[in-house]
Amino acid sequence: MGSHGKREYCNDAHKQAYYRQQVQRDQQEEIDRLKAQVTDQARQIAQFKVQAEDQQQEIEEFRSTIAYLKEQVNMEYRYLKDDRERGLISYLKRRELRTPLIERMLSDKQLPARGSHQMYETYLRYYHVALTEEEMIQFKDLWKLMMLERSRDDF
Repeated sequence: MGSHGKREYCNDAHKQAYYRQQVQRDQQEEIDRLKAQVTDQARQIAQFKVQAEDQQQEIEEFRSTIAYLKEQVNMEYRYLKDDRERGLISYLKRRELRTPLIERMLSDKQLPARGSHQMYETYLRYYHVALTEEEMIQFKDLWKLMMLERSRDDF
């Protein structure tokens, strides 16, 4: 190489061979760069796939939770709108599970055999039995169970 910065070759064949080596080296570097890029993109795709699967599972869990909450809201709505007189005492007598609350209610001879849940709530909260808040929640759950079982019997 001279002082002018140009490469000097002994003949055109060497010059052509050097050029081919450079082109081949450049092409190999480009191939290596593209392979690395494809590998990186494949890794990102795999990560996105795992992320999408996780999100799909989360979505299914949310859907399940939403369906459950809709059922709960529907039951609360039905409970609040229910003004039918029902035979609570006969329902409690048929139940296999006897809780202290059920025993107290069955032993109360003044508790009406039939009535709406509002009538029972008023009676249980303020009159003879005087239930605690926790027991009132248990009563409401019992009433909802009775509604569910009766609605199943209607079909």
